[in-house]
Amino acid sequence: MMLALVISSLGGGGGERIMLDLARGWLARGHGVTIITLSSPATDAYPIPVGARRIALDCMGGEGGWIAAPWRVLRRLQRLRSALRETAPDVVIAFMVPTTALAVVAARDLGARVLVHELVDPGMEKVGAAYAWLRRVTYPRAAIVIAQTPRAAAVLRRLAPGSDVRVAPGFVPPFVIEEPPPPRTTPHPIFLAVGRLAPQKGFDLLLAAFARLASSLPEWGLRIVGSGALERELGMQAARLGIASRVEWVPRTPRPWDQVTHDTIFVLSSRYEGFPNVLLEAMALGLPPVAFDCPSGPAEIVTPGVNGVLVPADSVEALAAAMQALAANTALRQRLAAAALDVRCDWSLDRALDSWDQYLRPSSTAA
Repeated sequence: MMLALVISSLGGGGGERIMLDLARGWLARGHGVTIITLSSPATDAYPIPVGARRIALDCMGGEGGWIAAPWRVLRRLQRLRSALRETAPDVVIAFMVPTTALAVVAARDLGARVLVHELVDPGMEKVGAAYAWLRRVTYPRAAIVIAQTPRAAAVLRRLAPGSDVRVAPGFVPPFVIEEPPPPRTTPHPIFLAVGRLAPQKGFDLLLAAFARLASSLPEWGLRIVGSGALERELGMQAARLGIASRVEWVPRTPRPWDQVTHDTIFVLSSRYEGFPNVLLEAMALGLPPVAFDCPSGPAEIVTPGVNGVLVPADSVEALAAAMQALAANTALRQRLAAAALDVRCDWSLDRALDSWDQYLRPSSTAA
């Protein structure tokens, strides 16, 4: 089967990496894969899988301002349609709004089934009014709309009525298992968080929680791996809270887990997620997690008291209490860490590909 995977770019985001891991899996299962990006290769942060074809349309420029926006969208549609006509795929799979909506329109009447994959929780991640309308109009024309969680699927059914919405699970990226981080020791144990320095990731809440327990756990530090617009603001917050010397900031890196030390607790402080792949990765490395029970995904991955700790979303007090309790109990950390490793099997790429295989076939009747 010939697959065309469409995405805006191959920049350093988690959605791009998910698409490329799926591409490698489909190549291994004998499918042909063409990766089409609206951007140029100059923006790539990840390599193209061996065996995949790449088409870069280089039409993501913002020249002309808002007045020229309709013409830019039309140009993207024309170039994408030409690329799809030339590659003649059996299935087009588009990733991430607004590229998903553009792909549905571009592939119309070309004979390919179109699947769109939403990698965020559409009830939390807002798009502009124009693209919200376009999603409502185009998604019912796709063969299948795929979400990562049942909650996200329910929201998509409401936002795009008439769409055939299904769920395909997230998965542990193979590199986490195949290329484990090198052993690293530091003078002290750490709480580790990974993600964009953006409001969604809730690092302001994490800083506030750490400030509550810092004096009672003088040997523990906080390490945050990521880059983003809130870097200066979060640094100032740490200074105001009197914890600046206890917080280490590590810029975004393709290997964030190299920051794992001999004694690490992973913390997910997000206000919301599409699906918390970073949580799966941490658990696959045997890190005991503490996570907000935010929409969507943490509650599907973490069984409280078995393989991690869940606390009420946005509660700084509850997060601080859980972090402190886990830091003070070595036996509990070890027990949760051992159980966390089960995500390697429970949330494997093969399991995800099996779900997708049902959707690639025209006769799909999966619920």
